[in-house]
Amino acid sequence: MFAEPTNRPLHEAETFVEVAQAAVARAVAELDAVAGALDIETVDGQPRVTVASTYFDAAALRRYMTHGFRDDRVRERAKQTLAPAHAAELLDRRQARLLAAALGCLDGACRFILVGPLTGIGPSLGTLRVAGQRELPRAAVDSLNAICAQASVRLAHLGFTTDDAGRGLGGLTPRQRDVARLVARGYTNAEIAQALRVTENAVKKHLKLILATLDLCNRAELAAVTSRALATLDHLDATRLAPGFQLIELPPLSGTSPRRREGRP
Repeated sequence: MFAEPTNRPLHEAETFVEVAQAAVARAVAELDAVAGALDIETVDGQPRVTVASTYFDAAALRRYMTHGFRDDRVRERAKQTLAPAHAAELLDRRQARLLAAALGCLDGACRFILVGPLTGIGPSLGTLRVAGQRELPRAAVDSLNAICAQASVRLAHLGFTTDDAGRGLGGLTPRQRDVARLVARGYTNAEIAQALRVTENAVKKHLKLILATLDLCNRAELAAVTSRALATLDHLDATRLAPGFQLIELPPLSGTSPRRREGRP
């Protein structure tokens, strides 16, 4: 899936993809890198969606997200310390080249990889990664840290979270999400039934299942947890092409030379 180009700055981004595009473009420009990717993961650390510059090889990146993501020591260091981590500090040259290849730099040119954490409520929300052909400047850590912080704040403003409420809402059916959203807006059962064109008894059954699934006692508790967490799920649903991990490729970034590699979808 390809994202539409946008020049909206990070602090004005209105969707998940716009946040990711602005963050990746800014990181590549400020760090003099050639490629970047922003990853969002589930509460238990599984990759959910990645927005990557077109320099990355899509097939290789998918393999990494499927098989190597959770074992990536650089990513884990960034999440644990809540600070950018250098691949060179954790991996020898051979391992760094393998990681670069896993990220799509098949010729091993992008040996210099820096990974910064995206923070939210609860576990880490994800990471922002950049790869360069030359050693990244000394100020790269501070720059990436600032970009990650601003992206995290913007995602929080849009409703992204990895807390337990968001995980529970992910288990609801689309119809149950519709009911929960209307409960959060203060609709009565009768009003929900009219809006969704179902019977009031059907709404009551949905509500009972929702409260049981989320281990909540009443409508007030449901309303308290619904708005923010559903925003996360709605944004991610908008990027989903099929169950499991999704890859969204950005338009070519200015100053980079995207490469079309064999096997690329």
